[in-house]
Amino acid sequence: WAEGRKQLRMEFFYREMRRKTGLLMASDGEPEGGQWNFDADNRKKWTGKPPAPAPFRIEPDAITRDVIALVDEHFSDHFGTTDDFHFAVTAEDAQGALEHFIDYALPCFGDYQDAISDNEDWLFHSILSPYINSGLLDPVAVCEAAAQAWYSGRAPINAVEGFIRQILGWREFV
Repeated sequence: WAEGRKQLRMEFFYREMRRKTGLLMASDGEPEGGQWNFDADNRKKWTGKPPAPAPFRIEPDAITRDVIALVDEHFSDHFGTTDDFHFAVTAEDAQGALEHFIDYALPCFGDYQDAISDNEDWLFHSILSPYINSGLLDPVAVCEAAAQAWYSGRAPINAVEGFIRQILGWREFV
């Protein structure tokens, strides 16, 4: 994608990846919604409303509890903690985390994707990076699920495009 370009900008890469994957592309080859990105619509300050959804949580199964015990025993002097471990460790549960994001956080993700709060750790973010980075979720499948949320009217274009840009654009570009 970089051949012949004087500047290696994420925006160039992102547009090419949208064309290549067909994500949020209309049948005429133009971007859905008439523009490549809706970043200007994604800068609202969060004032506490709408309330941020609770993050996805799953109780550790027996194997995970055994691994937590091993980590506590053998790596107790390392940074971090195993207290309150609630992350998915299987592809099936990671899929549940994706569905939770799409149902509860994606609709507001776009408006508040750049917001910061002293009272909320996650706001409307997906918290899917660990699952994508470890291979429990496929990045294109995650983007396709988000796009489907827009096509079915479950999330606005600025939220879906902004989320897809974070994965297909920034994550894959970097």
